[in-house]
Amino acid sequence: MQLKDLGDVKKITAEENNERVQLLAKVLRERNQLDQAKMYLKESIAAWRGEPTGIASSMLDLADLEMKSNNAEGAEKVVDQVIGMRKNETPVSDDFYA
Repeated sequence: MQLKDLGDVKKITAEENNERVQLLAKVLRERNQLDQAKMYLKESIAAWRGEPTGIASSMLDLADLEMKSNNAEGAEKVVDQVIGMRKNETPVSDDFYA
């Protein structure tokens, strides 16, 4: 399964596209295709142009995948970025820090 197989994305918002990428990553994770799931999340995060709060969930999904791939250093880096968003007073829901 590839992201292009999900249909025409020209008519959806950035938030909807991010949600689609998250769902695809979850499917790939269940199929144990962790590298491909991480790739889609990284591309989505890099392309994000909205409010930082909109991408925090994808970043935490990526950190989880990094841990499942035995890459604790990569997971820590992503989590540090989310924490940095909080320190920079970028509004991120307290739910992400629970």
